Amino acid sequence: MNKNYLVKSSVISKTCVDGIHQWKDAPHKYEYLRYPHRHLFYIEARTEVNHTDRDIEFIDFARNIKAYLLANYWSETDKCCLFGNMSCEMIARELVDEFFLDECTVYEDNENGGTARRFEVFSS
Repeated sequence: MNKNYLVKSSVISKTCVDGIHQWKDAPHKYEYLRYPHRHLFYIEARTEVNHTDRDIEFIDFARNIKAYLLANYWSETDKCCLFGNMSCEMIARELVDEFFLDECTVYEDNENGGTARRFEVFSS
């Protein structure tokens, strides 16, 4: 058997939050997106692990991401997260930065969405 390769393992966790956002600078063609509108934001987060025996517990991984979003964006008045002018890509980027994720995808209503990925930059 050829063992001239390296296998890396990752864990993936999914969660969902109710939220409102808008695209203030939407082109005329998409003017309706300039106004606050509601989505279920589905989040899929992936991070590398060092071993294959629950380096990170899936349940805690998802709960921590959801807790972060609720702590930072929850509106008691509106009973949902208020993301303002943030796109799916912006939310994903924030989560990559906050949790040092390898990749995060945020979907609107589990249909369309945006992804942010972390890349290592090596300097010589």
